[in-house]
Amino acid sequence: MTRDQIIQQNDNLRQQFCGGRIEVCHGPYDIDDRTMRRMLCAVAGYDRFDPGSLHDGGLMLFAGFNVAWKIETVDGERVLRVWVNDDVLNGAGQN
Repeated sequence: MTRDQIIQQNDNLRQQFCGGRIEVCHGPYDIDDRTMRRMLCAVAGYDRFDPGSLHDGGLMLFAGFNVAWKIETVDGERVLRVWVNDDVLNGAGQN
């Protein structure tokens, strides 16, 4: 598979949610379904890739949450994993 084909498959999964599986983990943060859907839409619109990137991961601030995402191949299936690192506005996770 060429680099361009990999990027296209990654973009299809991230932008259109097709061609693989989506896994979301928001950890201990109380994120309602509506915010979760909007977060996935923000991931779909992500476009701040480095020139050498395969469009397979990123970090962003969304609704006060530090959100990370990564596309990996697991057992032959493309998987988009999205997780919340921290609740930036409310200081969750701080002692």
